[in-house]
Amino acid sequence: MIHSSLAYSNQPSGKDFGIYVPSICVDYRPSEAQDCYEVAPIMCKRDAYEVLSSDGISPLEALQLSFETSYECNTLLRNGEPMGMFGCGYGEDKIYGIPWMLTDGKFKGMTKWGLVHSREWINKIKQRHQILYNYVHNENKQSLRWLKWLGFKFMRSIPNYGFGKRDTFYEFYLVNGGA
Repeated sequence: MIHSSLAYSNQPSGKDFGIYVPSICVDYRPSEAQDCYEVAPIMCKRDAYEVLSSDGISPLEALQLSFETSYECNTLLRNGEPMGMFGCGYGEDKIYGIPWMLTDGKFKGMTKWGLVHSREWINKIKQRHQILYNYVHNENKQSLRWLKWLGFKFMRSIPNYGFGKRDTFYEFYLVNGGA
């Protein structure tokens, strides 16, 4: 558990990263079904739009589906209160893992903690799979930077992707050389 301060995002459309200052408690734990109901109404607009555009579902439906279909699902906590959920499910075969994360987007003051722990978690998860992959909206700049930092590569741009067939998404992947 790390303590850092948090100034709330002035960027309602996306994730807001800031400077680390000691004072706020950040942690994560295994998710409970109730977490879906707590995170859905606070999901940032960028993540909510991404799940609507890709799958045609609400934030609550996206969280419930992810919770039910992931072999590992965690809830990100700020001062003990849910601020997001993340996890990994199986692809077509267990050699494929599908990592995901949906949050309130308010990461200001938590950047150092988030970068360190997300890389540790990805390194742990990739040991179970030969390939991790998923899709991200092409305008989700903060997620694109974070995924690149984690070592993911972008395979292709897919125009007219998903439910609405009106947005472009990138397919990203990470190959585990040791699997």
